[in-house]
Amino acid sequence: MGKNKKKVLISNLEILLIHLLKYKFQSEKRTKSWLLTIEEHKRRINKAFKNTPSLKNYLKNIFENTINQQELKLLKKLDYPLIFFRFNALLQ
Repeated sequence: MGKNKKKVLISNLEILLIHLLKYKFQSEKRTKSWLLTIEEHKRRINKAFKNTPSLKNYLKNIFENTINQQELKLLKKLDYPLIFFRFNALLQ
């Protein structure tokens, strides 16, 4: 699998995660465009997996690191405690 495919996957994952976090924790600012962005990047990630199945294993290796980076970016922007941005909260 090429470097470009990995970069594209990471980019789509970062955009997806930041919008999921914003949607979850900034409910007063929710917009339709956030939902559209979430759906679009989920579609792109699934398409990448269909075209290059080995990206799934790559994703497992980078997933935790990507989440932590996005949590920190959002924390700086929103000035909220880190505990509110644990990804596991999105799954509950």
